[in-house]
Amino acid sequence: MNDPKKVLSEEQISFLEDIGVKFIEISESSEDKVAISDKAVDVDGKYKQYFKDTGLEAVVVRPDFYLFGGTESLAELPILVENLSKQFSRFMIPATA
Repeated sequence: MNDPKKVLSEEQISFLEDIGVKFIEISESSEDKVAISDKAVDVDGKYKQYFKDTGLEAVVVRPDFYLFGGTESLAELPILVENLSKQFSRFMIPATA
């Protein structure tokens, strides 16, 4: 799997990190090389099957663990992250002194 951070802008990465998003690679083996920050091993093949069945390459899971959306290619990921950012900004209230 490719590193999703390579297709995101610094601003998008910063936004995702600010809201607690973790970049996780789903691997079939605990001995695979880690390309991104975190790794989970798909011991029974459920994630592999999910991505195969849905045709998705990446998913964005909200901080409350609901699936926000997915993309068929990493190239589409910045659009999905931008959409999430816009939805968050509607609910962000600036602090006043």
